[in-house]
Amino acid sequence: MSNDTQQPKTLVVPRDKKTVRSVTRMRGRANYLTRVATALVTTLQTSGLPRFSIVRRVGPPGLIKHMLSKLKTEYVGLDIPVPVVHVVNEQERDDRGFRKPIGKEILLAAYQQAGMVIFGGKHMYDARLFPLLSRTFPDAVSAAAYVRGLGSPTIGNGIYENVPMVLKDITSLNSKGEVIHAGTDGSGRIHPAHPIFERIGFPCVVQPRINHPTKGVFVKGTLVPDERCVDENGQPTIWVDWLQVKGKWKSLAMKRCGMRTGAFDPKSGILTNPELLSEKTVGEGFYMGILQVWDRKGYIRWCFEILERVADNDANRKAVVEFIKEHLEKLDESGGLGGIFDKLSEDNYQLQLVGKFCEKLTEKASVDIDPLKVPFVEDFVNDDLMRQNHHLRQGAGKKSLRFVTIIDNGVPPGHAVIGRLYDNGEWRFNHGDEIAVARFPMILSQALKVLKVIDPRKRNWRHLEHLLIKTEKGEVVTPWVVFLNEKDLVKGMQGDDDGDTALVDYDPRVINMYKSRISMVPGWDDVIFLIEPGKVAQSWKSKLKLVNPDGTIDLKVLELLGQDGRGPVGQLTFYCSMFLALGMRMHALACAVLIQEAIDAGKHVILGSDPEKLSDIRNWKRNAAGDEASPVNCQAKIGGRWDDGNGHLNMKSFMFWVHRITSGAKLNEVLTWREGSEGKKCHEKNWCIDRSESGENLVHFCNVASFHLMDKWKKDNAQESPRVDLADLLPQALGISSMKAAHPKSRRYSDLLKKSGLPQFGSALWTIRRQCIDPDDRNTKIEAEQEILAQKLRQLSLEELVLIWVTELFVAKHNPEERKSKVNRAFRAITFTGSPVLESLGIEMELPCQYLDGDKLESLFEQLQQSVKAGEEQSLFHATVHWGRFAEDHEEQTGTPAEECNHCRKLLESKVVSFVRNLKENLNEEFTKRVGGICHDMNSELQKNSDGFYGRK
Repeated sequence: MSNDTQQPKTLVVPRDKKTVRSVTRMRGRANYLTRVATALVTTLQTSGLPRFSIVRRVGPPGLIKHMLSKLKTEYVGLDIPVPVVHVVNEQERDDRGFRKPIGKEILLAAYQQAGMVIFGGKHMYDARLFPLLSRTFPDAVSAAAYVRGLGSPTIGNGIYENVPMVLKDITSLNSKGEVIHAGTDGSGRIHPAHPIFERIGFPCVVQPRINHPTKGVFVKGTLVPDERCVDENGQPTIWVDWLQVKGKWKSLAMKRCGMRTGAFDPKSGILTNPELLSEKTVGEGFYMGILQVWDRKGYIRWCFEILERVADNDANRKAVVEFIKEHLEKLDESGGLGGIFDKLSEDNYQLQLVGKFCEKLTEKASVDIDPLKVPFVEDFVNDDLMRQNHHLRQGAGKKSLRFVTIIDNGVPPGHAVIGRLYDNGEWRFNHGDEIAVARFPMILSQALKVLKVIDPRKRNWRHLEHLLIKTEKGEVVTPWVVFLNEKDLVKGMQGDDDGDTALVDYDPRVINMYKSRISMVPGWDDVIFLIEPGKVAQSWKSKLKLVNPDGTIDLKVLELLGQDGRGPVGQLTFYCSMFLALGMRMHALACAVLIQEAIDAGKHVILGSDPEKLSDIRNWKRNAAGDEASPVNCQAKIGGRWDDGNGHLNMKSFMFWVHRITSGAKLNEVLTWREGSEGKKCHEKNWCIDRSESGENLVHFCNVASFHLMDKWKKDNAQESPRVDLADLLPQALGISSMKAAHPKSRRYSDLLKKSGLPQFGSALWTIRRQCIDPDDRNTKIEAEQEILAQKLRQLSLEELVLIWVTELFVAKHNPEERKSKVNRAFRAITFTGSPVLESLGIEMELPCQYLDGDKLESLFEQLQQSVKAGEEQSLFHATVHWGRFAEDHEEQTGTPAEECNHCRKLLESKVVSFVRNLKENLNEEFTKRVGGICHDMNSELQKNSDGFYGRK
């Protein structure tokens, strides 16, 4: 048994981070060794029935795809070309804005006709996988919870085989130096010098899925860098906590957990019987796929959930106004509306061209032509602004740093271990500093925490030095991680450490705001409300087997797997906001309990609560210490008015109750800050700033304040210039006084289009994008078609090209549904190499570097290969990063050093990635055939009868 306090040899080696990142990026692209199918579920306009169409893409593989490629030679029947199809529900929205769910008829059509099983309305798995999946997830409930992770995309270069690891208890030390259980709830540990980090780049928290498909062992959660993780030889290894094991072996793993065996004292968590600890080393046959890494700076935007849970006082209102102004100041610093245009233009050739046109027209007409007045451009800029409007009205435009949360009970409650950070010109998160920490989704105000920072390097805190890793700059806390006590994370924030992230902020205004969090019950300011719902231990859900003995799957299992088993989380969240705005905090507390029940209903049969009882303070009891409170005797009657018959809250009864106790208050009349927003966007014309007569809080203030401040900002940034019509812009720039659009359906214009090659190019482009080929091959085909198009367009006169421009934009203006395609066609008509239009305007368009033209690309590629064979470079990817030393004449021929030529670098990277990728997978017709069969079979079943589940149309 390894010693948790053992310190290994220093194994961290210096690495060039730039090289590692470049190599990792290319390896990730090369690992796109699977074709990904995405099913779009739409609504047929003619019948109102659902219809499936599948888009073929190339993307990173899920772990299940990789495992099948290894197992298909060992197990007959596992040669499945399309194991997973991702599902996107794009059915029409109803009057409330909700899309029709993936219903029973679709679940049945998928299984009975196409041999696919839908999970959570988001993925379809081939039914032939289920005998194998049932080895890991014998019951339907665990399959519904975890199978999707096996099909989720992994990061580039993120799949590993036969990875050694140790199943054990993760421990920590208390202030007395006693070994205690760390309290982990989904996290394991990994040595910072583990070979996995050689591929990823540097030590960071990773989120893997680990599976032994034949033995049925499944592990989920996170792995945190920890210097203690060494084997008996002092070499890096991985520790998996017993509680990370799910599925078939979950109950056995829980029995081996030290908190169950009696190794740790149940109250203090101190290790009292080390002989009862259990460990098991595994590795052979285990596959690991990394879904996510936390290796760089990130932010989380604020929303209404924070502002409605703090006091609506002068200090907080002042802070909100300052946050809004700071957001707008950052917009100014980036160039205002023009800056948004410049940013969007970086990757949009059409916008670049409009900008150049406006510059040229300004020169010729001696009048300032603002590209932002061009409707096409204005739409792009407004789309970006609408996202910012939504963030401003509900979250004051504020963002906080994102950290992944990890539990370590060696950290005392009310404290946090977090690495020092140099941000905004100062060192942050110093020892003893106060920080604001919160987690989304936020159900209760107790989730707004103000914690004190601990530096494990300081005196009296060295017992937490296992939270440090060794680097070239000394010992540091793993970046972008915050270590918390389980009392703060689990009980206070309803979180865990299997991948949850938190907002962390050092801003004193945010800290003071969190300190003013509202109390759900007067006088119970520091009480933690425990709202974990009661569950039925042996329910009908837990008894459902994933697969019958004969290999078939029951209808109840299909429904459990296919539909979102959670209750009405979204609706209850807004009713909770409504109660908070009305000052009905006990009712908001009741809603919080109901929200947690709705969330947990996806995995368990929940003992639902009665909201009337929950909203009565007499039904909440505090513990002996007085710092925690729980609801008692609040269970709803089974089959009663709160039960909808499907294990969820009866929303009809709930809304009637809300109407009665609020004297008829309506959700939209109270939450006025929601009105006008859709899809996290808000157009200024739809921005509602109506007052709520029934009650308001800080969110309402934020909504009104941000509206007026944004309105002022837009007026200050508006530039007086004539509004221009996109169709007229080009003729004016060319000095053509009048150019009328042709009749779009006339024979003359049709002949001109045919001569131009534009319709043929559009058809070819559509065909290429539908083909199942990798991105580099697809881009090569598109470039070839673009050259064919350019050859045809060069045969047209300047006047003919301008006529196409004017006519296509005329059609776009009067037919909004065709606007995108027609505008694209107009721009293609004039933006090509050798265009007489561009030449007449004197616009110099950047041409790609010619250095690798002809045979030079192949010649340079051969040099890279030879350098690897000769041992000069570690791999073909490393040679590509250092390609400049093989192209010393680049600067002489082009005037630009090779290291600064992005075009050649990208071209060479694409060549290398395509070469490596093609070595790994031979594309065949099986994938396309299977995808087409799924679509045909499902649509035939769904469309052949228009009665059935929908009723005859």
